[in-house]
This record gives sequence, C-alpha cells and structure tokens, in this order.
Amino acid sequence: ARDLVTETLAKLDEPSKQLDMLAGLSAALKGQRSVPMPQGWEKVETKLSVSSNPQIQAIAQSLSLTFGSANALATLKKTLMDESAEAGARRTALDSLLSTRNASLPPLLQQLLKSQDLRGPAVRALANYDDPKIPDAILGVYSSLEGGEKRDALNTLASRAAFAKLMLASVDGGTIPRNALTAEIIRQLRNLKNGDI
Repeated sequence: ARDLVTETLAKLDEPSKQLDMLAGLSAALKGQRSVPMPQGWEKVETKLSVSSNPQIQAIAQSLSLTFGSANALATLKKTLMDESAEAGARRTALDSLLSTRNASLPPLLQQLLKSQDLRGPAVRALANYDDPKIPDAILGVYSSLEGGEKRDALNTLASRAAFAKLMLASVDGGTIPRNALTAEIIRQLRNLKNGDI
C-alpha cells in the first residue's frame, strides 16, 4: 500500500491532494519509528522537499525520517543546529529527530543546552540516552537554568544510576541545593535500587 501511495504522490502535482495523501500516510504510521522505505520514495522526497507549501515539506521530511532517509536525518540536524533558523522550525526538527531515538543525537542535545529556546526539551530528551557525558553537560549549565528546567534537569539526572551519583556529588559540593531534591526526585532515586545511591 505504501508503494502505491508513493507511486501516486510521484505523479501528483496538486498541493491539496499531496497534503491529503501525506497526512493520511503520516496518520497510518503514527508511533512507528522505523518503517521500510517504499519503492520510489527518494524521488518523491526530492520532489516534495521543494514544495511551496511548508506543511507538505514538513510532513514529507518527517515521513522520510520514518523511512530511514539519511538525507532527511542530515537536513533535520542542520535545521536543528542552525541558530538563525526560525524557532518553530527548530522545535519541529527536534521533535522529528527525537521520534527516531537516533544514537547520534546526544552530542547535539548537549549543545542545545546553551540554547534558551530549546534547552528545556533537550534536557528532558537526554534522559532517553545513556551517554557518560550527559551529567557533566547538564551540571555545567544547571545554575543558568530556570525553575521548570532545573526540575527537568534533576529528573534526567535521577533517571540513571551513573547520572544520579554525579548529581548527588553536586549536592554534597553545594552546586545543587539540598532542598532542590523534591520527594519525587528522591522516590525516583530509590527506584534505581542502587546501594550507593
């Protein structure tokens, strides 16, 4: 069925029909991270990437990512890291990339901790990755974070034993105030079931 939809999209030039088909395909694949690429999708991806309709471009790019397109991955990463890009486009790129759980994302997310617009989602997303550089990156910006972002940072640090040990060392060292560890954070630390913690 995806091959047939792709074949039809390759022939369609009417934006409203393209958008309907893309929206339907996107809805059908919602929640799926990796789907085999339909035959001929590369041609459709190239065609729709230059559409005058930004919604068509965005959905096509998101679908390309679901289909494992290296081109879509590179384009989204470029948009995400482009500080001159529109904030909404960067957020959309981040959401699309996070849906893939791509292993190359942690270094980019760590860089985003310095971006005022994207550091909140970046802090939350880092909880999904087991990269030893994450705790130091978060602790390095902790003092510059705002209320909700600090809570998200502590939740991320409490999500893994290796992260939590560094967080507790920062509490001992006075970098993180003791009263920042809420009952919820302490419960999360207990759930790690780690004797040292």
